[in-house]
Amino acid sequence: MFSIGITVPFHLRGGTGFAIKPVFSYLSKLPYTVVLCGSEGKKSFEFSRPFLNETTHYAEVPQKEICVHAGGSQELREKYNGSILALRKHGIFDWFCTNGANDYVDRVFWETLSKTDPARTIAMLHPQSPIYFITKGAAVRLPPQGNIPGPVIAFSRDTLEEVNYRPYVREFDECGVKNLGEELGWKLLLIEATYIAFKGDRDLNKFEYFKKKVVPITDDEKANLEWAIEAIKSS
Repeated sequence: MFSIGITVPFHLRGGTGFAIKPVFSYLSKLPYTVVLCGSEGKKSFEFSRPFLNETTHYAEVPQKEICVHAGGSQELREKYNGSILALRKHGIFDWFCTNGANDYVDRVFWETLSKTDPARTIAMLHPQSPIYFITKGAAVRLPPQGNIPGPVIAFSRDTLEEVNYRPYVREFDECGVKNLGEELGWKLLLIEATYIAFKGDRDLNKFEYFKKKVVPITDDEKANLEWAIEAIKSS
């Protein structure tokens, strides 16, 4: 088995973070090292405290300005790079992963990763992965997309060493990483796994942007997602 470390950059953006809590709860129970990277001092730490344990840690990573541009910002990219360095302080892993704060990615992704040789490879979700959006008032499905904005990116250690642990250097952050990898000759591994985006009222990519694309979920899907629906209702 190959080792996995997960870093989660987050900013409450003036809200309560109710869409983040289900993801933090899920990640804190995985058998991997997880570092929750906030930027609001005591406020971020206190928000993270209920999820901290022997494998889940908090780190303060500077982010002076809240990003309001879908293509990201230099400030946000510095936050992502700083979060990877914060994870590195807890170990040298075969796979270093960046996970979105309100993005749930099924265990299939992590289990596949742990069995995959990390040789000059980055891993992302397969475009055909099931995608669900869950808010306090709705649970819907987004039909398969040609390109999924990266809820998670896994970097093999050698790819990060190649760029001095600073892979986020281009606009449209996750897509920028993918383009950088293509230029440097990194392999791309696409893993099919269920992706749930918990949507809050302070998200950069708001639920309203996707309303025309989503479709209702089936009764079977609703049953499988019941835990997630209840999680966001109670958070």
